[in-house]
Amino acid sequence: MSQTFAIGIGGAAGQGIATPGDIFAKIFSRRGLHLNAYNAYQSIIRGGHTFLTIRTSANEVMSLGDGIDLLIPLNQDTMDRHLRLLTAGGACIYNSDTIHPGTPADGRQLCVAGEQNGRHHPQQGRAKHTRHGRGPSYGGRRF
Repeated sequence: MSQTFAIGIGGAAGQGIATPGDIFAKIFSRRGLHLNAYNAYQSIIRGGHTFLTIRTSANEVMSLGDGIDLLIPLNQDTMDRHLRLLTAGGACIYNSDTIHPGTPADGRQLCVAGEQNGRHHPQQGRAKHTRHGRGPSYGGRRF
């Protein structure tokens, strides 16, 4: 089985999920990587839950898989629904001004993008991310 990397971006319909998804898809494609993207949504009416999954690999991507390596929730609903999908070594980038996470499972890291009262409050499970080898990597996964 080939090594893959999956990004999940979620929020309310109309919150702008498609734009970062397009950006990630272009980045992966221009690097010569294969990808598979799937947009799941409740309603086209503004406010329904939308979740975009992009899985990429140096080899052909045959399915979306089960886990997410990088979660970007744009609202609390996405955090509540999808935090459990983070794989060991995975990370979640969120705005702490509007989103309040639960406790991540061991080996999962929460990265605060917003500020609370002018101070960052990082939370994480037991694993730490390090950069291994040459070239771009994330959580030990090299691309």
